[in-house]
Amino acid sequence: MSDNYGVIETNNINDFTNDWGQYLDTLADNGRAFGLDEIAKLTRVRLLTEYGYPVFDLSYAMGELADGRHCRVQIDLPAHLGRKTYRSQIAAECKRLGVNANKLGVWNSAIYSIMY
Repeated sequence: MSDNYGVIETNNINDFTNDWGQYLDTLADNGRAFGLDEIAKLTRVRLLTEYGYPVFDLSYAMGELADGRHCRVQIDLPAHLGRKTYRSQIAAECKRLGVNANKLGVWNSAIYSIMY
């Protein structure tokens, strides 16, 4: 996709799943968004920005439930995330909810996809 639109993308969707449509068809509970305190781990966090802009915006987050089903994830964060602090900001939300950020994989750089 990034080639078609002239953007730069890290960990693009093809690195995440070979069949995005099939992945979306397997979402738990008809695609409802689950909270960080309801999931077993984060599997993808998509961040958007513009080249040289100092902050990110959260586009979407995906996760996995304890039973292995895929799900959308709702993360309550400020409107903008710092380029150097976005993981810490997500970890702080985990802490607020009483969730172990390490267990969810917040520090795993492979789950983050950034488009700019």
